[in-house]
Amino acid sequence: MQTQRTLPYFLLALIVIVAWGFSNIATKYLYAHGMGPYAVLAVRTLMAYGILILLCHDKLFANSLVDEARLALLGILCVPIYHGLENIALTEAHAGTVSVVMASAPLLTALLVILRWRAFRLHWMAKLGSCTAVTGLCLVAFDDLVMSDLPTEGFILALISAFAWAVYTALLKSVHSYSSLFVARKAFGWGLFAVMPFFLAEDPTDIQLLSDPSVFMTLVFLATGPTTLCTVLWQRASQATGTDAIRNAVFLIPIITIIASWWFLDEGMSFVGIMGTLMVLCGVWSADIGMKRVSAVLAGANPKQLSAKTSF
Repeated sequence: MQTQRTLPYFLLALIVIVAWGFSNIATKYLYAHGMGPYAVLAVRTLMAYGILILLCHDKLFANSLVDEARLALLGILCVPIYHGLENIALTEAHAGTVSVVMASAPLLTALLVILRWRAFRLHWMAKLGSCTAVTGLCLVAFDDLVMSDLPTEGFILALISAFAWAVYTALLKSVHSYSSLFVARKAFGWGLFAVMPFFLAEDPTDIQLLSDPSVFMTLVFLATGPTTLCTVLWQRASQATGTDAIRNAVFLIPIITIIASWWFLDEGMSFVGIMGTLMVLCGVWSADIGMKRVSAVLAGANPKQLSAKTSF
């Protein structure tokens, strides 16, 4: 009976995973039609912000100037830095490579938390998983840079983007008292302002592109799907099934992206790259088992109340 009640939410989570997996493919599709990385990001952010206003419009400002500044910082990290660098990376690297690199972000987040609260000690599973993931990233880089002869900048920018996401995730704890929708709306609002200088500095995009139905619908997909509604639906599915029950499904995102990029973009990945991808995913999964205290801190727990003698 419990399975019957939660099955629709598992299917919902799968739809969200597929949408996230196709986000890089959709972005590259827009590039092929003449849109620049920051043009895609600016229009996508504007649409997403409009949707978030409809979903969360009761509260206009944060409770204090300090919190408003924190939300502005989150917006800068999220939009022009994280999404911006990821979009630029997609112009230089394969969509699957960028997705695999982004999958390492939880390890970088854990590293930031460990550096902030040095009483934490690594569980052996976290150490093993971290080493495995780093080795996998080296294999993915070798596949992209050597076997596919792609520019080094793409992989490096994807790695910096993953680090920016890790910083963003770690800083979310500072605004934990606000709802996730409010934080997302404020972050995208401030991020929209922050991305404008990059958009204006980029080669201009022909506004007539938006009259192309396929281009416009792809932008709508990016704004409504991976950016806004998927986050809301994922939280709903997590609450209904338990976070641990579906969190492992996120490891399907790079696999979906790799298959979709091969099918739609003709971007191949060698055996070395596939081995590296599996090592990254297995490494992050293994490390996650040993990082429960990091998850507790990011969820709002007071690190000082966690025993320093207890490994996570």
